[in-house]
Amino acid sequence: MIYHLKNDWQEITEQEGTFYAPSRAVELSDAQEAGTGLILPAGVAVSFKRTGKLYARAASSHARLNVVGVSIGMV
Repeated sequence: MIYHLKNDWQEITEQEGTFYAPSRAVELSDAQEAGTGLILPAGVAVSFKRTGKLYARAASSHARLNVVGVSIGMV
């Protein structure tokens, strides 16, 4: 799935897989509050498995977040 992000939070629907932000940083958080999450830098892939809610937003004005259903570890 591809998420086209802006400053508003979007809920991530996938339960597990790999995140990849190809060109701009993304903030990932379990709360819809800026500055409470982790920043995923552009060009970095990270595998995840979640148990609760997870949200994403662009760390700047806009970003794209790719989510695939396979875990590949950190690249």
